This record gives sequence, C-alpha cells and structure tokens, in this order.
Amino acid sequence: MKADLLQYFENRQEIPLIYFETGFELWGIPNSLRDSEIRGYHFNSPDLEFEQYPPVLEVHRGNIISSIDIVTMFRNLANCNRMNYEWLRTEELFYNTLNGWDSFRLIVIKEYNYNHLSNEFAKSAKRVYELQYRPEGAKCVNILYIIHKIMSAEISFTNIPPELLINELLNQYEGNKELVELGRLCIELFKQDQLGQLLLPEKKYKNVLDKHINRFYTVDNYSPEPSKKLTNILTDYFNKIRSRYS
Repeated sequence: MKADLLQYFENRQEIPLIYFETGFELWGIPNSLRDSEIRGYHFNSPDLEFEQYPPVLEVHRGNIISSIDIVTMFRNLANCNRMNYEWLRTEELFYNTLNGWDSFRLIVIKEYNYNHLSNEFAKSAKRVYELQYRPEGAKCVNILYIIHKIMSAEISFTNIPPELLINELLNQYEGNKELVELGRLCIELFKQDQLGQLLLPEKKYKNVLDKHINRFYTVDNYSPEPSKKLTNILTDYFNKIRSRYS
C-alpha cells in the first residue's frame, strides 16, 4: 500500500507527510480479513490557490487511503480532537517524513485539554451505543468500540492520558471490573470472527454499559481555547514543516 500512496502523489503537487493505519489495528488488534484504512496528511503546494485544494484526496486500491491538508491536523490538535489524540498515541506509523515527530507528539499529549477530550470520548461512546438496540443483539466489534471510548473518557476525566492499545487500556482502567471482563470477552470473540459480524446478546452487555453511559454528561459544540503553550508548540512545528516544503 505504500507504493500506492507514493504512486498517487508522484505526479501531483501535494507532498505526502504522515499516515496512520486506523481501525482496530490502531488499538493493537490485528485483522487480516477486513480492508485496511489509511488516513493522514499531505502538504499542499504553495503554487495552488486555496480554492483549488481538494478537501480530501482518496486513493482506492482495494483498501482506502484518505489524505487531508496538514493545516487541518494542526487545527484539530488545537481543538484537542479525539481522533487526532489517538493518532498521537500510536508508535506504529504507516508512513512518515516529518522530522522530530516523536518528540513533538509526546509534548502535545502532555498539553492536551483532558476534560474536553473526556467529553469527546463520552459523546462517541453514547452515539454508537444508541445505535445498538436490536432484538438479535449487538455486534461485538461495536461493543468493544464503546468500551474503549468509555474507559478513555473516564481516564481522561482524571487528567491522565488514556492508553491507546486495548489490552493496555484494560490494564490501566481501575473502574468497574465487569466492564474489563466484557472487554476481554469481546476481544476473544473478535479473534474468532474478524469480520466483526458476531452478535452479543443484549443481556451480556446492556446492564454493564448502562451504568457508564447513563452517567455521562456531555456538552455538544464545545471547542475550548487552546492553552498559550499548546498554541506555541503547534505554531513552531507547523512553521518548521512549512519552511521545509515551501
């Protein structure tokens, strides 16, 4: 897939910078049966007018590669975006040309607004949970997603960075042991059915998840002002990228 990425940009003015393998691979659960999805960022050519920038570039070769202007990453990091936090946490990169990425990401993780991040994780958990009510049960892959977000929300609320890898997150979490057991059950079921179609009866998950979902108080359309320190860190790193590729 790296060859597909580089070939796609070969005759374009944009420059590929950094890309992540998303989905359950990001959480440390290998999956050989589902298509990979790669997401990341490119640098737009200074020769292009702003109106010419495509919002998302997509490469299709059986798998999916989505690429967005690097400016978007910095806006998301300034807003303490949930998805970008997970990308910051991963040590496994699909492709990277950014100098000093490791030291940069570790500094940004320390400066994240964890109350806001907790709210974002909680909203994600609630949104997916509301879609699970079916007579036949819920897909174990969806229940595992909800558990990941519940634990991340509760740990973030204590101003502690939540682990990204699911097994490390289960070990880090010190709350409801039933939630941990449900998470481990879903991992085992997912290993048996990597297409994610295996259903979990409602009685197996509803009472456990309800205890957490029902006590989440979330705020919509809230974007905190980034701290001055975070703003300076992001501005400095972006200027280094711009001076290198402009």
